[in-house]
Amino acid sequence: MQHLMSIVLFLYRRGRCKKTEVYNHVSRTNNMPRKIARLVELNIVEEAVDVFDNNTKYLQLTESGRSIAVRLDEIEMLFNGNVPEERETNHSTPETVRADVTSGKT
Repeated sequence: MQHLMSIVLFLYRRGRCKKTEVYNHVSRTNNMPRKIARLVELNIVEEAVDVFDNNTKYLQLTESGRSIAVRLDEIEMLFNGNVPEERETNHSTPETVRADVTSGKT
């Protein structure tokens, strides 16, 4: 689960990038392709192939992924002793977040 959150936060902070950049900055473990595939399956990350080079794949967050990343970033800031800026919250529960992710809603 740690790598899943790290991938989401990396893409949130970096934006669209090559899949190899994620491997280089997050982890090069053998199961990274499965973890990325899981994030794609959950509609948190989307993968795109470079139109000029079929071997180059890009990753970026979906709208749902960005929503989740904002929350993860705020949690990480709190754990590091920083107070995030006030944001409008909808007081989501784990169940509503899960429902939003599976339905593609944010």
